[in-house]
Amino acid sequence: MLIELISKGIEDYGFRQVLLWSPDDLTSLYDLSDAEINLLKGSVHAELLKLPNPVEPEQRAKYIQFFTDLVS
Repeated sequence: MLIELISKGIEDYGFRQVLLWSPDDLTSLYDLSDAEINLLKGSVHAELLKLPNPVEPEQRAKYIQFFTDLVS
């Protein structure tokens, strides 16, 4: 589920803002674990801040793979 949310945040800048600044709100909506929330508040947060806006369609797969590796 976390990778799906991150992927959505890569594609949609507005949703990325929710991931960055309201990760606790996602807990009830998506039944995220404490470990997933900690990732969103830690290393994932730092890397999401580095993403370009917008992430061009041809770059999305690269970033999704990066975050998949980071979360794993």
